[in-house]
Amino acid sequence: MIYAFLGMELDEERFELRRAGQPVRLEPRALDVLFFLVRNRDRVVPKEELIEKVWDVKFVSESALHHSIRKVREAIAEATDQEVIRTVHGRGFRFVAPLDGGAAAPPPVPDLTASPEAPSPAPAPASRAPRPSRHVLPAALAAAALLGVLAFAVPRLLSSRNEPAPLPAISWYRPFAPSASTLRQVTSGLSTAVKPAFSPDGKIVTYVSYEPQSPAKLDIYVMAAHGGTSWRLTDAIGASGDQPVFTADGNEIVFSRFRSGEDGTHLPDLWRVGSMGGAPRLWIPGVSGAGFSHDGRTVAYTKHEGGEHPLWGGPPDRPGEHKEIAPTGFVPRFSPDGKLLAFTTSDPNGGLGHLFVRNLASGETKTLTGEPEQLYGITWLADSETLIFAGRVRGRFILWMAARTSSRPDPLTLGIGDFSSPTASPDGQTLLFSHGSDLSNLYLADSPTAAEGRRLTNDDYHQKPRLSPDGRHAASVLSRTETDDVVVLTETSTLRRTTLSEGAAHDPCWIDSSTVAYLVDAPDGATEVLAIDIAGLTRRVLTRFGFRSTSFAVSPDGKRIAIEEPLAAGQRALLVRDLVTGHDARSVEGQVYDGIRFSPDGATLAWSGPAEAGAAKTNGVFVLGATGSPRRIASDGHGPAFSTDGSTVSFTRLGDFAGLWKVSASGGAAVRVRPFDRGVHHVDVTGGRVLWAQAGGRNQIFSVTLGR
Repeated sequence: MIYAFLGMELDEERFELRRAGQPVRLEPRALDVLFFLVRNRDRVVPKEELIEKVWDVKFVSESALHHSIRKVREAIAEATDQEVIRTVHGRGFRFVAPLDGGAAAPPPVPDLTASPEAPSPAPAPASRAPRPSRHVLPAALAAAALLGVLAFAVPRLLSSRNEPAPLPAISWYRPFAPSASTLRQVTSGLSTAVKPAFSPDGKIVTYVSYEPQSPAKLDIYVMAAHGGTSWRLTDAIGASGDQPVFTADGNEIVFSRFRSGEDGTHLPDLWRVGSMGGAPRLWIPGVSGAGFSHDGRTVAYTKHEGGEHPLWGGPPDRPGEHKEIAPTGFVPRFSPDGKLLAFTTSDPNGGLGHLFVRNLASGETKTLTGEPEQLYGITWLADSETLIFAGRVRGRFILWMAARTSSRPDPLTLGIGDFSSPTASPDGQTLLFSHGSDLSNLYLADSPTAAEGRRLTNDDYHQKPRLSPDGRHAASVLSRTETDDVVVLTETSTLRRTTLSEGAAHDPCWIDSSTVAYLVDAPDGATEVLAIDIAGLTRRVLTRFGFRSTSFAVSPDGKRIAIEEPLAAGQRALLVRDLVTGHDARSVEGQVYDGIRFSPDGATLAWSGPAEAGAAKTNGVFVLGATGSPRRIASDGHGPAFSTDGSTVSFTRLGDFAGLWKVSASGGAAVRVRPFDRGVHHVDVTGGRVLWAQAGGRNQIFSVTLGR
């Protein structure tokens, strides 16, 4: 079926809107809204019906619906000034544009709330946003009801302040509906609460939070599983990294803490503290992400050594007697029956990977995820068959459910914000998770020592900010709900924002004050480097690499590109391509190449290790001249930026030495120029001006009863 109106075509089979034969870019959810209104063009469609039918739930923020309606109107307004979608105040919306001759009557709309015997709607095309599956394992049917509930939680969470907002009765997915809705916010207050974990008996919960007077120092807290008063077990200890876990007997809590020192050892260690209090103590250095078998005989954890991250296991009382479980592995979780081990190759501190399940008797390992993604949190349900995990989709974490025998996971949550760190109670009845209404706004200061910066954005989520050489524009990656991340341009004087990329893009880089380059993931696994003229918004492809990469730089003359190249066995290299001759030269390899920059004269390259975690070998800031070997000019730091004359390099540090630092490009003692609060990971310094992304927002812990 193709609906033709006002010189446009709406194609059912291809799931696209076209103008003059060319597809009109429109978000999948907005296209869903347009299709539904066209099919029901003979009547006014109430807002509640649109939300229920298009989003598959009865409760979702109306702002999401109005956003989709606005996007449809904007897309069509470029071709016609006629009214297409009419708002009928107090009732809903109606498609009012006349259809061209030949369109058949609209097909019947599937009833998504019908009984299990009713036919399911046709599978969505690949270009649509992920939809929840209507066919899952019986043992986990109630878990799929999370999709409807969590979508409704968002607006209430955003309005919650000191006390949890009361949640009314919520409609769940059929046929997965339990007898009553049970979504509940179990933590409150103005501070963040994240990374919950149940005790082995299910009576208490540990989580990570901080005191308002020391937001830079995360601590370990405990509370009763049903909520109520919390107790802080540590004092500004800086508990970061993976989720804390209880030991098998429940007497202690094991958590990660990063060493942050002038010697560049920014590595995690495992610590222990009594679940009812006591002095915390170092347990195993250089490791993170503990997971205990339920009989208490084995603990698994990630060893960080020389840039490698093998998954090890051994007896808890003799951690030195370990054996390798996998060459790379994070967040190990033993199944309740002790027969299986789930883990991921995605570093919780940043990095793509897969979810695996290992049969401990046979050694057989199965991959449960399709495309690589960043994961954050894994938990087993009581049946030892079902896993719930958090995976990043289009810039946001959502919860997924996977059976160890299934071919693909099913999405469980919708809504604005991140859903992460799931943990199921031992009886499988309750699921806890973190929900974050995270923000990351851009700030600009006219000098490195200015006390405060001027905010350029309004409650968005920006990353990787880059200031143009003339200081008139800021380029950044904007994370958007339910759609791909895009590169946007913000004028620093007027704050006017323009979207630069046509689709998913990342890591912007200024070539000159009028040209921005960025990376685009090609469908065949390659990476394209695009450049856009910000005046005319004309794009051109600079080059193409046959691998995926997220870190690059273009030389000031626009003739060379330096990019991080993935090698075998998790190794990486710095590749430099001459765009004139097409010649590639692998400059160095064996390190991590983040925040790559050319000096103003193009003669020197700088890069850094990762913002968090890493190893002493790869951490810090490095420079490489036209000849010679790379030199480390700072033992710990991230995101180098050359001064205008190339004589100094600015960079940021996290942890105990958080702030903007500066060091001579030839090496020497680094000096802290200004401190930064917790949450500043991305900073750029250009022409004496400082641009940074300041993370904020609120994160709290919610519970939901899964039922049986």
